[in-house]
Amino acid sequence: MFLALRSQFGMSQQTLAQRSGVSARTIGKLEAKGRISFFALEKLAPHLAINYDEALKFLALQQRRLREQREPVRTHPKEIEG
Repeated sequence: MFLALRSQFGMSQQTLAQRSGVSARTIGKLEAKGRISFFALEKLAPHLAINYDEALKFLALQQRRLREQREPVRTHPKEIEG
């Protein structure tokens, strides 16, 4: 998502970093892993035309994905019952 937006605006990682105050290294990690902090998203959003509602939806989706990765898959009936 962020790589596509950055490309759409014709910015390099370095240019976006200079304009937003978020390091190019952080932007690279974001584009590679798809995870971002609220602080970084808040700084990047205005430069990528992301509104507040879109930012919150992205963060909620990110949190759900992270939670799903941490939760063990329960397959045995005793595990499901608790």
